[in-house]
Amino acid sequence: MDDLVPQPALFHAVHPSGEGVFCNGVYTTWLGVSVYLTSASLDQNPPRSLCFRFEKYVPNPHGPNQILPICQGVHIPPGCESDVAHLHQELTARCPKARIALS
Repeated sequence: MDDLVPQPALFHAVHPSGEGVFCNGVYTTWLGVSVYLTSASLDQNPPRSLCFRFEKYVPNPHGPNQILPICQGVHIPPGCESDVAHLHQELTARCPKARIALS
């Protein structure tokens, strides 16, 4: 399976006051030592979902560091639009270099 294809999870996996996203059994912080959020977007195709793209830097003692893409997708249940708007504000403030497009 392609690692860049978002896999569905529950919307509660993303908490606006949290430091990251828990999806598919993996917790990924928005900003960390080796992993950081590069973009967050809204997928309007049914079912609506959020797509989070991260980059993970992996040290390589024998050459240049590797950059691995990570993509996490989270379904949005009906009635959670205000949560998405709040998350947009939070991520824009916390991750100024990331492309945030949740509105």
